[in-house]
Amino acid sequence: MEQNDATFQKMGESDVPRPGPRRILICGYEKQAQANIEGLTAMMVEKLNLTAIPLAFATEEELPRKLLDVFEGPLPDGEKAAEMERAVIMSGLSEKEIHAFMGGFRTLQLPKPLWATLTPMSSEWTLGYLLNELSSERKALAEQASKKAAERQSSDSSNS
Repeated sequence: MEQNDATFQKMGESDVPRPGPRRILICGYEKQAQANIEGLTAMMVEKLNLTAIPLAFATEEELPRKLLDVFEGPLPDGEKAAEMERAVIMSGLSEKEIHAFMGGFRTLQLPKPLWATLTPMSSEWTLGYLLNELSSERKALAEQASKKAAERQSSDSSNS
């Protein structure tokens, strides 16, 4: 799912690269997890015959920077892995590549990240702002799901 003018849209299966520099920005994972993510990406590139996907591991220095600047600038190395929300932000990949990466990522059994793609709107946001927005959206969706489950349970028990 992606954010577009504050609404979610289901992602398709296109082979056309999405706008932006080809890169994946990883936030909030420690060194061992970073190595696992690098291994997954290398395996995907080889197995799926993809063009290399540069990985960047965010540090706290990237939090106040605009996302487009982070994506277009030198690759952060994550040497000082930041204590920040875990997130994976993708740019310049096709929808098929995004789906493949997300599926492969799940096999690593790492803590669940927030997922995003770089959009024209989010490219002007700071990394810190995007992480806050994604975290707020996750909480709102969880509350909504919890409320629906409670309503279903209440409906089921009143029908008994």
